[in-house]
Amino acid sequence: VCEPWSSVYALNQEKEMVGVYISGHPLDDFKLEIDNFCNATFDQLNSNSEDLKGKEIAFAGIVSEAAERMSKKGNHFGILSVEDYSDAGKFFLFGDTYLKFRRFLVEGAFLFIKGKIEPKRFAKSKDDVEFKIHKIELLGDVRDKLVKSVTVHLKSDLIDDDYIQKLIEVCQKNVGDCLLRLVLVDEKENIFLELASSSYRVNVTNEFINGLRVLPELEMKFN
Repeated sequence: VCEPWSSVYALNQEKEMVGVYISGHPLDDFKLEIDNFCNATFDQLNSNSEDLKGKEIAFAGIVSEAAERMSKKGNHFGILSVEDYSDAGKFFLFGDTYLKFRRFLVEGAFLFIKGKIEPKRFAKSKDDVEFKIHKIELLGDVRDKLVKSVTVHLKSDLIDDDYIQKLIEVCQKNVGDCLLRLVLVDEKENIFLELASSSYRVNVTNEFINGLRVLPELEMKFN
């Protein structure tokens, strides 16, 4: 679920004028995707490449620069600059990688990128490495593809008719295909009772998430 383009445009204008985002960040609307499916930031990628070597890395960002160029040999390649909350990275896409991902060379696009830090093609030492992109998806598509169910943990001593009614209203406003599981937690007795809802399947929109966050002492997990 993307922010309205007008809001993104306003934030970009804000950054161009003062150099930083003040009233928000374009990635704020993708907190679920970042918290649940990303395991690194550009700051980590730029400063701790040795620690991340060999691991599958996933991060999200907004394209700040996208260009297509031609080498001296006449081969096309792409330049992709992406930034997140922490830092930015620039990638050069050559050969099959360029052909596979050239459609994502769009300034302002929100991307979900996966890859690994691997030796460069003509590496002269084991420390001569780079981040190689293996997969790119539109960040707006990730939630629908990866979130299959949502598990909501509720403290049993807080549940009353009003609490249940508010929970039902949020679910009714966001009907979808995701399985909804409820876990009742009794902390005093250390009892957990899991219930799968047969009445509701939900659409995990930001409206759904924000609606549940209003309820006290509630935790969500996405699977």
